[in-house]
Amino acid sequence: MASKQQSERLDAHAMQREKERERRRLRDRIRRQNMTQEQRDRHLARRRRNYQLRRLRAQNAKMLSSQQTDTNIKCNASELELIDHHSSSSLPLLNELPTTSETQGGAQSVRKNPRRLRVSDVRHLARRLHSNVQHQNGGLLTSWQSLPNQYQINYDQPVIGNNIMGLDYNRQFTGASSSSSSNSSELNYRNSIMQHPGLYSTAAAERLLNNFIELRCYNRSVILLKDFLTDPYVVMMDKGRSSEFLHFLEGCPTGVIAGILDKIAKYPEECLVCASCHPVASSVIKKLIHVARKLPCVSLFPKTIAPSVVSLLSDQFGRHVVEECFILLDKFKNEILYEQVVEHWLDIATTKYGCISLQVCINHMDPSPSPHIRQGVYVPSLKECLLKLISYNAAFLALDEHGNYVLQHVIMMNHPLCNEIIATELRPIYEILSNSKSGSHLVEKCCGSPFRSYVAEELLKSKNLLSIVQNKFGNYVIQRLLKETKVKKIYTLLVKHDTFLYEKLYKKLLQDLDTFENTPYGKNVANLIKDQLMEDNYKANGDRIQKWQQKDRQRGI
Repeated sequence: MASKQQSERLDAHAMQREKERERRRLRDRIRRQNMTQEQRDRHLARRRRNYQLRRLRAQNAKMLSSQQTDTNIKCNASELELIDHHSSSSLPLLNELPTTSETQGGAQSVRKNPRRLRVSDVRHLARRLHSNVQHQNGGLLTSWQSLPNQYQINYDQPVIGNNIMGLDYNRQFTGASSSSSSNSSELNYRNSIMQHPGLYSTAAAERLLNNFIELRCYNRSVILLKDFLTDPYVVMMDKGRSSEFLHFLEGCPTGVIAGILDKIAKYPEECLVCASCHPVASSVIKKLIHVARKLPCVSLFPKTIAPSVVSLLSDQFGRHVVEECFILLDKFKNEILYEQVVEHWLDIATTKYGCISLQVCINHMDPSPSPHIRQGVYVPSLKECLLKLISYNAAFLALDEHGNYVLQHVIMMNHPLCNEIIATELRPIYEILSNSKSGSHLVEKCCGSPFRSYVAEELLKSKNLLSIVQNKFGNYVIQRLLKETKVKKIYTLLVKHDTFLYEKLYKKLLQDLDTFENTPYGKNVANLIKDQLMEDNYKANGDRIQKWQQKDRQRGI
């Protein structure tokens, strides 16, 4: 009865497949009839190419199968025998492993369908074994039986007393002396029973595993410290060991850190400078500065890198080491660095990475004046000296592709004296700067400062005001100037002057509105002026309505 139903089901599926094939044939026939000659030629060429590829694949599959059948059968059979032997000897509690008949059946199926043993097959078997062990042992993998003898822990054995800075570097995982005679699964753990791992709770097994991992990491860290004290720069520049050393430094005691810095101090200064420019070693030096920031020996880094501060701040990786000193160390330790930066500030400001580092330096410099008095004269701080030097050389920095970023940063600090000096120094070149990409950003920053009137006066005098309005970058300068000089609620002397300049600029642009109204970039300024016109008309009409209402009240209407 069952065989009859199965045969009927197969006949029904065969009929459905035949109907589907017929439907597709009709669909393809109609599609080919509606094709143009060019489409038909391309379709036939594609079909011929697909047929050729199928024939080549079939030939290659036959050749490969004939050459690799014997080797694959031998390889798969040996792997199955090895897995079956390992599972029967090391994990006797697993009941779900395949039996001998199943493995023989698997070998026969391999002979029928020969293929290579893939990594995914091994992973699948490993997951299966892992899940079986978890099921037998109550959730956590505690198969200490499978550990080799060299990883068996003997907690009763005394620790050898050779120390390096408080760390026992000779402490290792030692095998029990009686492990050769007893079963390898027995662990000499104090006050615990290790003969039957499946009887342990999850918490106990987790504690055992954590102790094993901690001791192994401890042993690895001590070996790493020995290598570092032998040659620190070899470990720093090694990508693998440097990442381990970074983790080691996180919980390292201060005595060990002081010893590491003493070892680095014995090498020439050029070694530290070269390592600071290395992509891997620079991260280790940054971490050393971070963990030793409260120790007096950390002054080694500013003193060593101060003579080469220009080359380091101009380097992609070296600048991060110097910036770490700026951020984490106090002004007394960084004073030697600040002096070198003030002396060579122009070389630093005109480089790609130096302009960024100089901004970080300015942010972290101490603004308080120097406590020393020379002949009764006020001695400014290093930060004030640096800001004045940048302000008086504003014209040179504004035309430099990197220096203008430093100048923008100084303007955003809203230092009144520096902003006035910068606005005065840039007066002759406002027109040139407005037509360039980086320069237009700088002029916009000047428009946002209290000395925006300098920009407005120079642009009103210029004969090329319309070209600035229609420029790709200059139109943003005009928009910002119109917005900043507009009437404000706080009527101070400065705001009144800005209002006068706004009206003057507004009227001058309104006269030539038809000239730049339909240009790609001038239309942005034209829209701003139109909005102002609508606002003025609304105010004028509102004033007229108010006058009419007052007259009506007087008449008593």
